[in-house]
Amino acid sequence: MWTLLYACFSLSSMFNYQEGPMTMHSNLGMMLILLAVLISLLSLLLSVCNKNMKYRNSILALTLVMILCFSTHNLFYFYIFFEVSLIPILYIIITWGYQPERLQAGTYLMLYTVCASLPMLVSLMLIYNSNGSLNYFMIKTSNITVDHWLMYMSLMIALLVKIPIYVGHLWLPKAHVEAPLAGSMILAGLLLKLGGYGLFLMFYLFEFNCMSTNMYFINISLWGGLLASLICLSQVDMKSYVAYTSVAHMSLVLAALLMNNLWGVMAAKITIIAHGYTSSLMFAMAAISYMKSGTRSMIINKGLLVFYPIISLMWFMSLIMCMAAPPSLNLVGELMFVPSFMDVSYLLVVVLGLMMFMSAVYSMYLYTSLCHGTSNKLMSPNIEWSSANLLGILLHFIPLLLIFNLHYFMVYYVVSYMMYSKSIMMYSLYKSTVLI
Repeated sequence: MWTLLYACFSLSSMFNYQEGPMTMHSNLGMMLILLAVLISLLSLLLSVCNKNMKYRNSILALTLVMILCFSTHNLFYFYIFFEVSLIPILYIIITWGYQPERLQAGTYLMLYTVCASLPMLVSLMLIYNSNGSLNYFMIKTSNITVDHWLMYMSLMIALLVKIPIYVGHLWLPKAHVEAPLAGSMILAGLLLKLGGYGLFLMFYLFEFNCMSTNMYFINISLWGGLLASLICLSQVDMKSYVAYTSVAHMSLVLAALLMNNLWGVMAAKITIIAHGYTSSLMFAMAAISYMKSGTRSMIINKGLLVFYPIISLMWFMSLIMCMAAPPSLNLVGELMFVPSFMDVSYLLVVVLGLMMFMSAVYSMYLYTSLCHGTSNKLMSPNIEWSSANLLGILLHFIPLLLIFNLHYFMVYYVVSYMMYSKSIMMYSLYKSTVLI
């Protein structure tokens, strides 16, 4: 267990590519595999009261599918596992969901995922017809260029819905509200990362000459993320609140990946890992608060500080992670967004600043709503804080606080920037020599 945790801490390794004839994936894939294993173990730990073996087997099956998706070296296999991941999470929501509306939530999840993925399958078939292979190594060496916006859209739409982009996010709050604890933790901590990992793969394997289309999606994601931040202030359901915070945070990841510059890719990688732990942690805290009061309403859960000071402390720490306050890993990612956005447009930095400000606002809003005010008489102070819950929450904090080898982030950027500047200088010198 401690070996797994230490591997998760060594985040500096995820910026190196490993290429070979059979595999071609970044160490980000390995970090996501470790994230999948850890989140699934924590979800089982926090769901220790559920003794149903089908429930546990469904979680393990979903984890296995995610591991296969992050470790495959073929785009067709990636697509297959991308689609298969829908089956376990759909089964978990429909079978162990809280309310009858879980059927509607499952329908939304299935329709959004399947309908958005069909154009991607057609594009992969066309690529296979022209290239003869969907292996990462073969695609990268073929230097395939995507010029037409229709081909671009067909490859990207499934990943944009999964991440999700604002206009394709309607399935997410419904699925989160109805999913059980483990379903919400895995859905936010892992399944959303499929979209980010898929975008990372697409931009690495293909050459996209569609920067104008990228700018449309960048603006939609950023302004949509700002709207999602405002929607958080109107929520009264804790799980719905956390779902919209996920939309807001992942919109920054989407915008950074679409900019496709060095700062953006690094910021997106860090934020993907950090958000995996943060969102899972906040859903765990929402579930624990629900166990104590019997409701997810932020209005009824007032005054936690009176009866449950430990839960109030854990909520405070969770929201500190959410608003990217030091010394959290989220802070590193959000600071790296600034030069990435400045490289494209200074106006985008203004939107980024507004989103950072709103992140602090809705985090403080949730804390004051839950922990302050007059306590509810229906809440029983006699319910004990179980050791499994405490251990599960603390194990979420460790990867977010103890950031080992963080200096390698900066070293990697400095070396990469020096190599990039040197190559540009050599090219300019060569071009001037040819002209002379």
